[in-house]
Amino acid sequence: MLKHVIVGGILWALACIPVVAEPTFKVKGSVFGNLEFSGAPQRIELEFQNNGSFSGPVDEVIRLTDAWGHGAAPALVTVEMTPELKREHVITIPASWDGPFQLRYSLLAQGQLLFSREIRGANYTPVTWQDPDHSLLGCYVWGIRWHGERLLPVMKNIGVPWIRTIVNWGYMEREEGKMSFASMDKNIALLDRLGFRVLVNYERSPSWASRLFEVKDGWQLFADRAEELARRYPSVRVWEVWNEPDFKQNIFGDDTGKGVAEMLKAFYPAVKRGNPKALVAACGTAANPKRVRTFLDSLFQNGGGEYFDIYTYHYTVAREANLEKLREHNWSGPVWNTEDSVWDTAKESFAGERSLSFVRNTLAGAARGVERNFYFLCYIPTKTLSAKEEFDHSRLFDNDFLPTSNLWMLRTMAEQLNGYRFAKELSLGEGSQGVLMQHAASGETRSVIWRQDDAPRALLLATSAPLATVGVFGDKQEFSPVGGYCSVPLSMPIYLHGEIQVATGRPMLVFRPPAAGFLLGEKQPVTIVLHNPSAQELTGSLAVTVPCDWKPLASVPVKLGAGESSDITVLLEPGNLPDETSYVISAKLLVNGKMAAADQLAGRVLPSLAGELTAGFREGEKRVVLHLRNQGSAAIRGSARLLGDNGVERPFMVAAGRAISVEFAPALAGESGKVAVELTAGKLIRVWEKELEWHQLPACGQTLEPLVLATRDHFKSSSPIIWRWEGPQDLSSRSTLCWSPEGIRFRAEVTDDLHYHPSAEPSPQEDSLQFFLDGQMYIAALTPQGARLRADSAMVPPGFVSTVERQGSVTVYELLLPKPGGGVWQANDRVRFAFLVNDADANQDHEGWLFSPPVNIGDPLERKQVPELILAAAAFVAPEATVAPEAIPAALNPARWQPNAATKDKTVFYDAGEGALVFRGVFAPDCKDRWFYPIYTLSEEERACRYLTFQVKAIQAPMQSGYSNVQFWFKGGVPCAGNFIYRHIDDSYRAHTLDLHARQPGPLLPEKLYFGLCNRNDDEVTLYIKELRFHNDKQ
Repeated sequence: MLKHVIVGGILWALACIPVVAEPTFKVKGSVFGNLEFSGAPQRIELEFQNNGSFSGPVDEVIRLTDAWGHGAAPALVTVEMTPELKREHVITIPASWDGPFQLRYSLLAQGQLLFSREIRGANYTPVTWQDPDHSLLGCYVWGIRWHGERLLPVMKNIGVPWIRTIVNWGYMEREEGKMSFASMDKNIALLDRLGFRVLVNYERSPSWASRLFEVKDGWQLFADRAEELARRYPSVRVWEVWNEPDFKQNIFGDDTGKGVAEMLKAFYPAVKRGNPKALVAACGTAANPKRVRTFLDSLFQNGGGEYFDIYTYHYTVAREANLEKLREHNWSGPVWNTEDSVWDTAKESFAGERSLSFVRNTLAGAARGVERNFYFLCYIPTKTLSAKEEFDHSRLFDNDFLPTSNLWMLRTMAEQLNGYRFAKELSLGEGSQGVLMQHAASGETRSVIWRQDDAPRALLLATSAPLATVGVFGDKQEFSPVGGYCSVPLSMPIYLHGEIQVATGRPMLVFRPPAAGFLLGEKQPVTIVLHNPSAQELTGSLAVTVPCDWKPLASVPVKLGAGESSDITVLLEPGNLPDETSYVISAKLLVNGKMAAADQLAGRVLPSLAGELTAGFREGEKRVVLHLRNQGSAAIRGSARLLGDNGVERPFMVAAGRAISVEFAPALAGESGKVAVELTAGKLIRVWEKELEWHQLPACGQTLEPLVLATRDHFKSSSPIIWRWEGPQDLSSRSTLCWSPEGIRFRAEVTDDLHYHPSAEPSPQEDSLQFFLDGQMYIAALTPQGARLRADSAMVPPGFVSTVERQGSVTVYELLLPKPGGGVWQANDRVRFAFLVNDADANQDHEGWLFSPPVNIGDPLERKQVPELILAAAAFVAPEATVAPEAIPAALNPARWQPNAATKDKTVFYDAGEGALVFRGVFAPDCKDRWFYPIYTLSEEERACRYLTFQVKAIQAPMQSGYSNVQFWFKGGVPCAGNFIYRHIDDSYRAHTLDLHARQPGPLLPEKLYFGLCNRNDDEVTLYIKELRFHNDKQ
């Protein structure tokens, strides 16, 4: 019996089940990082210790593949799990294996992934540096004093000659006059022994020197230490001063560019005195184009441009802003990018596409004059969520010192560009890019090509000889021309020997990506478009290579006349093992057994049934909500239950392409808890587990508890060195937050002894209020032009209202925030909201900010952790408390209606805002027959009428599979009155007029009207009726 679920090596205890020890999984390789450079085979030992985590039969799956998931079929054995079971395996990677490999160990039960661990490595030949002084590539290596002995030899072997490391003055001289050189001596000696070209990033000051930046000649002490270091370490070629100083505004005073210019005037001559051969670099500006432009204008205007030899910046997003300003100020020296990496975006489906960004950035930068690009970063441990979000996607080594796919990409770049310098850009046509590189010694050329997001998937080339290519992870292929043509894939960067010749016309082979993604175990047709650009007939075959556990395909014969095209549709069937979801499919056009064209299709395989757990409320009580989406082509029926709960199973049905929600009542105290829900649908068993938090956002009109921020714990200084919060009178706030259907309403009363905001547009560097709403940052401020509101990276949604006014020493901010995307806010909607208050005071610079706990949204990395608020249902108010009885239409007076439903929890009232009579019923989880028929007693006049007109809508909570028996009944009077079907009902009003004489001539004379519906499986239904009237005029 399954007791725990482990995904990615993390164990989650199921709700209310006693926690036992986690399983242990150990990997022992014969070489560091499973990276073999000597030509020997590798031995990898795997050990799984159950520790009572699982019991019963479990499928153990071991798969060994290349970087693209291609390899032999996975080894699968069924193992009977006992508490103390230990599984041991030895995997041998033969010496003949060339390039990267992936080894995955997984445990599965009944279609559920229980445990999975991926181990990466590679067999490589060491890259011998050629012309290293002019290499395009470097790498930032953190923690050399701890990990350099293991990491730096790998960097040398993969072919990276330049290393960027950091020196923290504050760390070296914690006590004034006592410099500690031991760690730095060791680091530089190791770098020298391995022959690296070294750039040292020098920054930070010790706590005893924190005020140097505010006094005359304060930078000289900082520069004196730099002189001492430059003299002590003559092998360091470049000293880069500070790190992203334009981002740390307060350190350099109110004018950052001016402050950095003063620092450079002291630092530059000091380094030259220490080592005249050393170069000075300034100063690793951050990736914000707007801030870069302001910073550089000030830096050059204050004379800083004469005091550095190399200009450095970070990340490609700000490259053009930096180059534009450098040209404007007539600076023509070398430009380096000292921090760049791969994409961090969920839309990228697999590692090869992510790696595209660094290859493209490096070579496109070289075409713009950027001489060197340093990869960020080699390794750093990630233990916290914010660290994982910042670094996990970009590291070369993971927490276990195993290589990531980024290392495969960097090694391929270093090998392919070794000794090569930029020669020219290639003209490839719209959407495709490329550069020509030339070897400094031999003069040989190499083309590197790639595509932009929406460019053609492949490129047609003219050639009379075979073309050798290398892919982004080092995979080698050869294309043989047919009639003078071949076509190469552009889905990822590709390296080709020599200068390519682009031909006019369509590529010879491209995938037409399917409209829907692949689902585990479900067949999916995919079309491949073939074209013969030559003047001769083409006869060959189409070969499609799929991942190792997919159903293999036989080759397809191909025959195309000159200039002819053809579509071939193949039926692809993914495996049903959920331990590996990424895929790369390769299609190749073979002529006489040789490849003439190819394309690749990559992505992730999805489960047919996707689910997510969220927190919710009903009548103020906690609910666990399982949101299900059927991504397949057939309806899915099953049941779900909350593990550890004695409640009944909840049956469900999800139609193809539809979504439903299933609710449970957890027995948990407090505002958070770990829960798990098990779902059974035929042979499929899945478990979702999550740590949920239940935070309610009250409805407006209820008693609101203000949030008061008035202590040092709530204040964050903009400088890690200078602290200037002087108490609640300097800056504090009192705020409330609530919701109504029209919008989220926020009010903050900010006490601030000096209001400073001279800019015309809201600025976070001046007095202002920033808030985070569902992934977007906004800023409101009182400017000289009045109250202003803007969004950081998009337009302010329609209807957002911001008012700001100054009342003595208090600034009052009020916000009304309608639902982005339209519609109205409703109970159980979810929203993420947090705010901070910026302060600019004595020197009219940014002092810091107050933030709403628990998340400081001033740090972009923390914004993903803003807690979710659940909109609490407004309390029901008796009708007479809001509307006088005489103001209620007679037919909608609650006194004339009787609540009637298959539950004791039912309510009837008149909603003046809706102008409707409202019926509400909440059904117990074990309620099987969920009918809902409020009863109306007709007057004598109404009994004789022929027509009934009304408007109706109904809202389910949670929305599941709709209603059945949407109807009303007449009782009393003529026996054949029976039921009338009004067919359509959903969450928006629909008008109906029914002829009550349709059953027989003459009046029915009913006494009571049973108005309602039967719901299938929802916990709550709210029925709204308005404009109900009986009449004889059909209009």
